[in-house]
Amino acid sequence: MTKLKSQRIAHYLSQKQLAHDAGISQSHLCQIESGKSSASVKTFKAIAQVLNIPINKLI
Repeated sequence: MTKLKSQRIAHYLSQKQLAHDAGISQSHLCQIESGKSSASVKTFKAIAQVLNIPINKLI
């Protein structure tokens, strides 16, 4: 399990909700979590902001 997925689950968020709040598509979030796609720093910053955690907890 990726750090991103672990943090999402720990914050009780669905992929759909986290993706919506971070301004990305659910399919893109799924690809990031599964390692099929990488995310930009901007995307990681948006996700970290939604989760209210430092970005280094995701990478």
